[in-house]
Amino acid sequence: MIAQNVNNPDGISVGLDAMSKHPFGDHSSCGDWCDHVENPSSKFRSLPYGKCLTDSKLQCSLAELFNRYKSHCQKLAEMGSTQANESLNMTIASKAPKRYHFSGSASLNYRVAAGVAQKNIGHSYVTKVNTRAGLSPGVYTKKIALLRDLQHRKRKAIANTQQVKRKRIELKAQKLRSNACQEKREGTTYSSEVGLSDKHSDKIPPPRFQPSKEPVQFSPETHIPVYFDLETTGIARSSHITQMAAVAGKEEFMCFAYPKVPISAEAARITGITTRNGKMYHLNTEVDAKSISVAIDSLISFLYKFGRKVVIVGHNIQLFDCPVLINALHSCNKLHEISEVVDGFMDTVKLFKLIRPNMPSYKQEYLCETLANLQYAAHDAREDVSALQTLVEQQNLDFQCAEAKASSFTFQYAVESHEYSRVIKANLPSLQPLIDQKVISVGMGRKIAGSGLNYDHLALAFEKNPTEGLGDLCREHCGTLVRVTKSQKIIDKIVNYFVKLNEC
Repeated sequence: MIAQNVNNPDGISVGLDAMSKHPFGDHSSCGDWCDHVENPSSKFRSLPYGKCLTDSKLQCSLAELFNRYKSHCQKLAEMGSTQANESLNMTIASKAPKRYHFSGSASLNYRVAAGVAQKNIGHSYVTKVNTRAGLSPGVYTKKIALLRDLQHRKRKAIANTQQVKRKRIELKAQKLRSNACQEKREGTTYSSEVGLSDKHSDKIPPPRFQPSKEPVQFSPETHIPVYFDLETTGIARSSHITQMAAVAGKEEFMCFAYPKVPISAEAARITGITTRNGKMYHLNTEVDAKSISVAIDSLISFLYKFGRKVVIVGHNIQLFDCPVLINALHSCNKLHEISEVVDGFMDTVKLFKLIRPNMPSYKQEYLCETLANLQYAAHDAREDVSALQTLVEQQNLDFQCAEAKASSFTFQYAVESHEYSRVIKANLPSLQPLIDQKVISVGMGRKIAGSGLNYDHLALAFEKNPTEGLGDLCREHCGTLVRVTKSQKIIDKIVNYFVKLNEC
C-alpha cells in the first residue's frame, strides 16, 4: 500500500482506513483492488473459511491502531524501498567478503569503490579504469565485461516477467506452508516450564505415502523364475505359515513349518494340515515340521543355489502369499538376507487376466484344467507350484513382455507396501469414531492412517490452531503430493467434529 502511494499522503490515509474496515466486511473505503465492491458475496482469500471477521472489539482496536499511523501519512508517503541499498551491499560484499578482515587493509577503499562503480556503470568499469590509468583496456576484458552486462540485463528482464513473479509468489507460499506444517509437527519447543510439562510432548510424525509400484526388469541371463506357494493357518494376511514349496525346473523345495498360532478349522479342512500334541500332521500322516526361522533359512538357501537373481512367481501372490511371506521374514529378521537374491515377484492371476481376458474364472485349478488339461491335488503347496510351472510353461509365456512386466513388482515395493499396511493397521482403529459418525469415509480414514496420522495427532493439530491447524496438516505438500487431501469440504467436516466435541 505504501509502495503504491509514494508522495501521496491522502492515498495512504484512505488505505489505512480500508485496512481496518475491509476484513470486517465494510468496503466503504476500498478501491478498485477490492473484489467485494462489485461482488459482495465473494470469499475472503486470506481469512478462515473465506468469511469476514465479526469481532467488533477487534475492529475498534484495529481502527484505533491505524488512526495513529494516519497522523504520520506525510512521513509514510516519503518513505522508499531499501531494495536498492541491499543490492549495492550484495555487490560490495562480492568484492569484500565479510568472512575476510578487509577493514584492516588499505585495499578496502578500492574494493568498495569497485562495487560502487559496477553498480553505477556495469562491468565495463574495469576497461575505463585501465584507460584512465594509461593501460590497455584489454580485448578479452572488454568481451567478458560485455558478456556480464548482457547476462545482467537478461536476468533483470526475466525477473520482471509476470511468470517469474508468479513463481516467486508460489515458492514463498510453499515455504510458508512447509514452515507451518513443520511447526505443527514439532510441537511446543519454548514456553514457561516446557521441560516439566508432558503436554504436547508427542510430535506429529512426518508424512508417509502409499508406495508406487515398479515392475521387475526381467532378463533371462541374470534372472530365473521360481514358482512359489504357501499354506497358512487362516485366510488373513497375518496368518502363520504351515507349508512352503518352490520349484524351478527340476529343482524342488518343500518344508512344513510349525505355527505359533492355532490352525483354523476351515484352513485344516482345506489344506489337510493339523497339529496335535506338539506334532504336525498332513492328511493324518505325521510330518517333520521345523520352526519358521529354520524353514525360512532353508528357503533362502534354496534360492541362492541358482547363482542368479530370483523372481518369485505365484498365483495371487500380491494379495496373499507375498504379505504373509514378508510378515514372516520381518518377524525372523531375514528381510535383508533374502533381498540379496530375490529381485521381485510376479502374480500369475494378473498375468492371465491380461493375456486371457474374459475367462469365467481365474482360479489355478480352473486354468490348469482348461488351458493345460491338468488335474492335481489343490491346496498342497508342492502340488500347487508344480502345476503352476507346468501351466506357465505350456503357454510359452515371455517374462519380458508388457503383460508380464505389468504383473510384476519389485521386492522393495513389497516391503514398503507391508510397512504401509502395518501403519494403517496401527492408526485406523483410533479413527473409527470419525468413520462411525460419517465425518470421513473408510477410504479417507485409511488414507489418513496411511499418512502416519491417528486421532491424537488430529486433535493435537486442532488444539494448536483451531482454524488452520488441521488444514495445514492435511494439505502438507511432499513433492507433487499432499499428505491427505486438498478438499476443504472434508477438512471442514473434521474441524466441525472437533469444534462440537470441545463444546460438549
